[in-house]
Amino acid sequence: MNAALKALAGTVIIAVSVLLPDPLQGEVQVSAPLTPEKGEGDRIKELQVRITIARDGSVWISQSFRIGVETGLIKRGPILNYLTAFQGPGGLILDNEWQILRVLKDGEPEPYHFKNGEGFVTLYVGSPEVELEPRDYSYRIEYRTGADWRKVGGEFSAVIDAAGPLPTLPIDRAEVEVVLPDGVTISKFSPAVSGFEDPGEALGPGFTLDSEANRVTLTTTRSLGLKRGLFINLVWPSGTFVTQSHWLKVMRQHPGIPLSVFSGALLLWALATILLRAYRRGGTGCR
Repeated sequence: MNAALKALAGTVIIAVSVLLPDPLQGEVQVSAPLTPEKGEGDRIKELQVRITIARDGSVWISQSFRIGVETGLIKRGPILNYLTAFQGPGGLILDNEWQILRVLKDGEPEPYHFKNGEGFVTLYVGSPEVELEPRDYSYRIEYRTGADWRKVGGEFSAVIDAAGPLPTLPIDRAEVEVVLPDGVTISKFSPAVSGFEDPGEALGPGFTLDSEANRVTLTTTRSLGLKRGLFINLVWPSGTFVTQSHWLKVMRQHPGIPLSVFSGALLLWALATILLRAYRRGGTGCR
């Protein structure tokens, strides 16, 4: 197994936003551009992430962000990286079936392309013929994935990484909203926010939390620096969800495993049949 995938084996991370009735009509924004270098004046000025988890196990993601481009490091548009591999039953590495739905810049459709890596996908936003001028740009990325959370007993648990796909730039303000289906109550949740530009403890925790039965919202109150983390840990009951296990994905993505199981069962049946016939013949010969 590739080393990058081994590193993923112990962690389940969701970076998505689900919209139940119509994922393309929500007022949600998420995810900022990814750039490999650190800009002096470039900043993510506003980031909104909405994550909605549906009963069928699908997750819809809407990422909206306003980014200030000043230094020229972001030439044609942001680059975002999404993890697609997670650990399934028996330690098997599965793909969360990431699917891009729509990319907008300043409210209009924007060209994009993506490349699949081993355990991740890189989304390139922007036209190769158009270079960005220094100013603010608003982007919205909408995509979906399948369920990639853990199930222990009668509960699902997930770690939502809201800043993971973003560029290595400061974030002035971020809001992360997680929505579960109606009637599904969040059992436990806890934030993990780090990397503030001003680390002074006297300024407070740097975020606020607002929660309802099936919804939790995390809002930062201080700007985050280059080395930042923006996570929400969630636990919720699994009983009302259609998708109860990952074995269907195992059969689709690792077809050799069910085939091997079937072949083994067939071989065992054939061996048992041969032994039974031999036993019957032996018994008949003794009369």
